Amino acid sequence: MELSSKEKIEKNIGKIWLIYFLDGLWFPLPVYVLYILDVGMNMTELGILMGLAAVFQFLLDIPSSILADKYSRKSVLVIAGVAYLLCDVAFLYANSFIFFIPAFVFWGITTALMSGIVSAFTYDTMLSLGRERKYETIQARIMRGLFFGRAIASLGGVFIYSSYPKAVFIFAIIVNLIMIATILTLQEPPREKSISKSLRQVKEGFSFLLSNSRIWSIVIFFSLMVATCDTAFSYYQPVLRASGIDLLSIGIVYFGINILSSLGSILYIRLRRKAGWRITMAAYILIDLMTAIAFSTLSTVPVLVSISLLSIAFGSQYVYMTNIIHKCVPSSHRATTLSVQGQIYMFFYAINMGIVGLATDNGSLSDGMRLNALIVALLLCLFIYKLRDRRELAIEVN
Repeated sequence: MELSSKEKIEKNIGKIWLIYFLDGLWFPLPVYVLYILDVGMNMTELGILMGLAAVFQFLLDIPSSILADKYSRKSVLVIAGVAYLLCDVAFLYANSFIFFIPAFVFWGITTALMSGIVSAFTYDTMLSLGRERKYETIQARIMRGLFFGRAIASLGGVFIYSSYPKAVFIFAIIVNLIMIATILTLQEPPREKSISKSLRQVKEGFSFLLSNSRIWSIVIFFSLMVATCDTAFSYYQPVLRASGIDLLSIGIVYFGINILSSLGSILYIRLRRKAGWRITMAAYILIDLMTAIAFSTLSTVPVLVSISLLSIAFGSQYVYMTNIIHKCVPSSHRATTLSVQGQIYMFFYAINMGIVGLATDNGSLSDGMRLNALIVALLLCLFIYKLRDRRELAIEVN
């Protein structure tokens, strides 16, 4: 019996959960930084490679979202899946800085093509079903699928890596193929498509953020905070190894990280209802600062405690941010506006990774982490300064 259009659209929710799960099931994730360092790269070169990925995401983020808003989000996601596949193939054969470049280029392309588009696809699915008020709950559940996949990959990746390092990328290629097949089965929901010209679409995407100073403040603070947070996460593998934790234990720690991130996505709804924007954001920044300071000590207990708190916060940050944008932006510009926010974040992240990498190689790992901590401390000071204007940071989303 053939399913109706509404039934096909409703099945998107389970399929999107599976896509997030497969995205999380990237077996190289708990070891890829160690893999790059073990083949002879240093932290500056790693920073350059990650910055290169950020540049390609920056260049393609908005154009890909324009195509998604004007034409087909499903088609863009299929291309993203293919780029993800090419990323893993490039990783499989890379053994020097030059040969790692294609891997990180495809990584940046993948992130650009998926940035905001999957979230917009989810929201439009809920909107077409008349259940948009449940977006937060559904998105939090979908995010748990991502963290569940990462939890499995954290243990599986370490065991595979300890037997044959390149095998983690072979398993990743198999997962990529399954992801592409799943994306192809999605049913694109009916929605209002943008009719704006490309440059006008970008301008309108910025205008949606700039038209409300409170939303703009949230975007800036969120982007800065996540950039420093992701810098810490990019360094957690060498930090854990430097603090005396062996490879198997790193896998166990990463398993715990994703379980706690999943818990954070569950606790998010309660937190958002009981705490306002200012308290929630201040807590996120303080946890980020605590983690950066703990990482600079290279001491096992502070590192594990701080990374646990950071993981819980990480589980709710994305849902909070995207929900604000979804509530304020029409469907015709939703993916573009999310990509504008993503570009701001990638700009900060690329710069931060570069300067922290230089500080690490010219000094020590502790020096790099201290510099990251200083940047977070400056962000906290700026946030406290902005708290003087209660109206500017008084947004709430029901």
